[in-house]
Amino acid sequence: IFCANRCTWSWGGGLCNVDGSNPEVVNCVFAGNTANSGGAIDNATSSPTFTNCTFYGNRIGDLNRGGGVWSSSDSSPVFNNCILWANVDRTGATESAQIYGSASIVSHTCIQGLSAFAGSGNTGAEPQFADADGLDGQPGTEDDNLHLLPGSPCVDSGDNAAIPPDLADLDGDGDTSELTPLDLDMGVRISGGSVNMGAY
Repeated sequence: IFCANRCTWSWGGGLCNVDGSNPEVVNCVFAGNTANSGGAIDNATSSPTFTNCTFYGNRIGDLNRGGGVWSSSDSSPVFNNCILWANVDRTGATESAQIYGSASIVSHTCIQGLSAFAGSGNTGAEPQFADADGLDGQPGTEDDNLHLLPGSPCVDSGDNAAIPPDLADLDGDGDTSELTPLDLDMGVRISGGSVNMGAY
C-alpha cells in the first residue's frame, strides 16, 4: 500500500521508475499520493507491468502530467485488471489524468473518463468502492475502504490469464508456478469465475 506520499520537488509520489527499470507490480494500492508529475507513479524510459492494482485519489498540481500515472514517450507500461479512478491533474479527472502516455497497454481495466483506451475488456463505469475516502473524506488515509461492493462492474470482470505466477509463494504451498492465488487482503484472488479488477 502506497498512501499519502508527497514528492514536492520531483516525480512519482508513490513510485518513480527510470532508465530501463521494468518492475512487476501486483495487488497494490496507490492512494492519496502527490507529485509534480505522476501523482502515484512516474515512468521515464521504463515499462513496468501493473496487475490487479488500484489507483485512487492521487494528484499533481498545475500540470497535465497524469494525476495517477505519467509515462514518457519511450515508456510502455502495461495495466491488467487495474482500477484508476479520481486521480486528478490540471485537466480534472479525465482519462489522461488517470493514465498519461499513449504508448500504455491497457486491458481489463476500469478507467475514469474512458476514451482512447476503450476496448480490450476495459470499462469507464464507476467502480463502486465501499468507502474510498473514509469518514475524513481524504484519500490515502487509514479509514479508506477500496474494497468493491457486490454490484460493482469490476467484480468478476478481469482477465485470469493476466495474473502472474506466485513467485513469492504467498500461500506457502511451495508452488511458485501457479497463478498468484491471493489478493491484498491475503484472501482468495479468484472467488468467482473471473478475477476482480483492482487489489481486492
